[in-house]
Amino acid sequence: MRSREYTALRLLFALGVTGVVALFVGVGVIFATQHRENPKAPDYRVVEIGGIEYESMQGRPIDPANQVDHEIITGLPEQQRNVTPKQALYGAFIGITNDSSRPLPTADRIELRDEGGHVYRPLSLPLTNPYAYSQRTLRPGTRIPAFGSVADDNLAATGQLLVFRVPKKAYQAATLELVIHDPSRPGSTASLII
Repeated sequence: MRSREYTALRLLFALGVTGVVALFVGVGVIFATQHRENPKAPDYRVVEIGGIEYESMQGRPIDPANQVDHEIITGLPEQQRNVTPKQALYGAFIGITNDSSRPLPTADRIELRDEGGHVYRPLSLPLTNPYAYSQRTLRPGTRIPAFGSVADDNLAATGQLLVFRVPKKAYQAATLELVIHDPSRPGSTASLII
């Protein structure tokens, strides 16, 4: 009798272990197939204001003595190109998109602000410069710079340009942001990290 009891106990034990293993495997499969959605971190390089989306393409010092940069700032008056040893020209390159179904104005005022709260206004680039940012009405479904344009294709630019004269320490040790003023709502702004 003992061997039958022993066999029955072994069978029950084996079934119990198998059941526990199956339970753990089932729970593991459930956890493995669940897709947890983490909240997406905000993209501080893209902002929408006034129905227009502004995207920071890049920000970097501009060197007028460099052949590529010289072309990018064509038409910038000589007196605005000149900087002291403690200053630099800083270029903010942006892309602008109107995904709405109606024409919308782009910002007529964009400034650069450093972490200390100092605000810098852009220097004047002529409208004949293919990189120059200028306020305009953007048609629905339009992006500037247009795909395949000079400003879009040039890897040193990849966007419309705003040039600022800033202290070198402003861009070397701090985060810079563009402050975009909504043309349709005075006083309303949005910030874009460069």
